[in-house]
Amino acid sequence: MGKKFVFSFIINILLRWKIRLNTISKRVFVVLSVFFAPFLAISQDKELGHLIILEADVLIGIKQKLISNKDKAFPVGLRQLMDRADKKLTEGPFSVVKKSQIPPSGDKHDYISMGTYWWPNPDTEDGLPYIRKDGQANPEINEYQDPWALEALMDALEVLTMAYYFTEQEKYGAQAITLMHTWFLDPKTRMNPNLNYGQGIPGITEGRRSGIIDTRNFVILPDLISMLSTSSHWQPSYGEYMEEWFRSYGNWLINSKHGKEEAVHGNNHSTWYFAQLIPMMIYSGQVEQADSLVQMGIPIIMDRMIAKDGGQPEELGRTRTWDYSTMNLEAMLYFAKASEYLGRDLWEYKNEHGGGLKEALEFLAPYGKGDKNWEYKQILDMDPEKLKLSLNIGAYKYQKEEFKKIADQLNLGKGEFIYWDLAEYGLMRKE
Repeated sequence: MGKKFVFSFIINILLRWKIRLNTISKRVFVVLSVFFAPFLAISQDKELGHLIILEADVLIGIKQKLISNKDKAFPVGLRQLMDRADKKLTEGPFSVVKKSQIPPSGDKHDYISMGTYWWPNPDTEDGLPYIRKDGQANPEINEYQDPWALEALMDALEVLTMAYYFTEQEKYGAQAITLMHTWFLDPKTRMNPNLNYGQGIPGITEGRRSGIIDTRNFVILPDLISMLSTSSHWQPSYGEYMEEWFRSYGNWLINSKHGKEEAVHGNNHSTWYFAQLIPMMIYSGQVEQADSLVQMGIPIIMDRMIAKDGGQPEELGRTRTWDYSTMNLEAMLYFAKASEYLGRDLWEYKNEHGGGLKEALEFLAPYGKGDKNWEYKQILDMDPEKLKLSLNIGAYKYQKEEFKKIADQLNLGKGEFIYWDLAEYGLMRKE
């Protein structure tokens, strides 16, 4: 709190609202910068003071410890990150125009995918209209390249950006920026900022609200961009163009038929809608609109989706209850983190039933630890590691060491990296 908090608040307003400073404002900015200079290095550390979703203090703490132990061997987690990042140097660039399908618009810049759980109708000669089998993925979805290209893009961006931050090796930043530029900015290869044709269903619709969940990983994209902006390969115009893209996509999410339906659907789809949209609105300077979205999301997410015991009724009625419960919990935590950036504390929020985020974590934690057997329907094998990220966030937010211990045990050798793996519990304690 104190000066550090005030400085961060002022800088966020100036940068996020993109105030066009006149001569007087510039002088005020200079005075503020000089007065609060001792706190700048602590709170920012290469743009980390502007992070919306990722925990800047944890990232800074990890990096400081890595620097202090520079004469020792790389931690296993960092070595895994660098190995993955090295592989990403040869991947891509990814683009929506590199697909065989032609969207109904005739424009390959439009993203297109097919509904995951929809199958040919056995009662019709041509298989139309398709019918739904909840939780059972139709292999036909693999014929649509855009979803897998987008998944590969976001995975590469996160890995490369983290490798760039922790090692300060420009090769990682350069590759991440190239991938971002190709997907979002290059007129020849960019994605149009809409999901008009997301998760279409043969014989029923060309696109629908559910397609919006395809871009859920955009939740951390503004933070990755902020981290990459310190690279020597970054151009100031990239940030401005990404703001424009976010504004356009945000406008589509808010005003399109698909977006309006997704916002109020009521399960993990709605949670991910708000979780990804709010950071994009903040980054593009639409702070008041972002706060309005938080207020709209609270009754939909916090009040309706968490029972008194922490269970998630909307997800426990599905065929893959573990998968959807852990997926929705992660989105709820991101929603709370974005809300926190805007000055709204949802970490201790309790709905009229007495349920909140802490209860949702405590409901699932014993199953991740293996103390209890999951008694709800789960037609696929249960993967405890899907709870790992949320437990790390919960350990930090609630200062609960038990969550961190369980999370650290959920490393099943997949070679995946999350920055929390490098954070010992001591580094995660709040002052």
